[in-house]
Amino acid sequence: MLTSTFIRQKIKTKISLTEFEKINTLAKKHHAGNTFDCLDGHKNLLASAFIVEDTDSVYYLFGGYDTAFKNSGAMTFLLHHIIQDAQQRKLDFNFCGSSKKSIAAYFEGFDATKTGISIWKKSIL
Repeated sequence: MLTSTFIRQKIKTKISLTEFEKINTLAKKHHAGNTFDCLDGHKNLLASAFIVEDTDSVYYLFGGYDTAFKNSGAMTFLLHHIIQDAQQRKLDFNFCGSSKKSIAAYFEGFDATKTGISIWKKSIL
């Protein structure tokens, strides 16, 4: 699902599927993140989102949807669910921004506020 999103947008992924699987496994092992899926009544995978979290915030790192179900609202439903869960647990939700204007505008639809952030790069693998 996530790979097909990058292909659809004609952009190269920053990490390989193997690297993502390692990060996902580490996040689950340390109770610091997860991949959430949205399925329909026929068990079709409509959308997925990968989040990590710490003691203060939930961070949406990336997500994607099946183009066959593009207008299903699944991605919006999924993000709304994750945001509601974070709020119930008294955690901030952070979209982590996007350099793509259409995605940034979509995030703003959730009443997201633009905030400048510093970025440090370090491999954990």
